[in-house]
Amino acid sequence: MVWSRPTMSPILLLLFISLPALLCSMRQWSPRVVTTKLGLVRGFLFLPKNYEGVEVFLGIPYASAPVNTLRFMPPVEGSPWPGTKMTEYPAPVCPQVHPDIFNETEALKTMPRGRLNILKRLLPQIHNQSEDCLYLNVYCPLSGESQFIHFILITA
Repeated sequence: MVWSRPTMSPILLLLFISLPALLCSMRQWSPRVVTTKLGLVRGFLFLPKNYEGVEVFLGIPYASAPVNTLRFMPPVEGSPWPGTKMTEYPAPVCPQVHPDIFNETEALKTMPRGRLNILKRLLPQIHNQSEDCLYLNVYCPLSGESQFIHFILITA
């Protein structure tokens, strides 16, 4: 009789496949729904260990995509959306030409090292580009009372 022990491979494979879904489902949604001019939005809570929490709203549309007849025109108010928009992912950024930072020696001839380091960190975040880029990312502190800033304009 040949003894065969069941392998853990299928179980481990299932765990690794489902892990991203489990992590995404652990995101803590904001308890409040905010009303905008175009519809309702709900953000998520970012709760780092050693800092105060932040309520985050990513990719809130504020105007129609500047394509076709709207290209090179002032922004036009967007269309309202039904229900509540879950604002969990950043929207594309507007198209832009990035300096070549992959050849570090050549890049340092045109910019200081500090700028190069910043560009290296930013590049993954601004890689997704589109003409449909009229979106806002909003970050609100969770603690403290709301405070209004009053501007005084004095004219002569």
